Amino acid sequence: MDNCGALLVLVGLAMVAIVIVVVNIVQGRSAALARLEAEQRFRQYAESWAAARSSENIDAFVRCGEYIIKASRLWQPHLVEKFAWEVYREVLQRLRKNPQLKPFALEIGRAAYSARRPGRELTIYDEQAIQNDIMVHSE
Repeated sequence: MDNCGALLVLVGLAMVAIVIVVVNIVQGRSAALARLEAEQRFRQYAESWAAARSSENIDAFVRCGEYIIKASRLWQPHLVEKFAWEVYREVLQRLRKNPQLKPFALEIGRAAYSARRPGRELTIYDEQAIQNDIMVHSE
């Protein structure tokens, strides 16, 4: 009986180990599929943003800038900072010719600066830096 009991315990432990391995494999595949799906969903926003950057259509530029940041937050969180700063730089460059972009520059500046902060919270220094950026690029 002792040998039989020990054998049953070993078989039980082996079964648990196999279940754990199978669950990890399934979760790994699920995570990989989720990443792939997120990349595919995000791709259309990245392509739209690229087209809007070369366009003179300010409305499309603003909409695509907003969408690329929102989409990166949703599907590619590791890219939020990159795209927020990219949009912000583009807005600042267009500010002299398009002063109506000032409110958008403020909004996107907040998104860009907060992307670099722990907890995504702006400081008073960030707000001042944004105001300085807008003033310098408006003159």
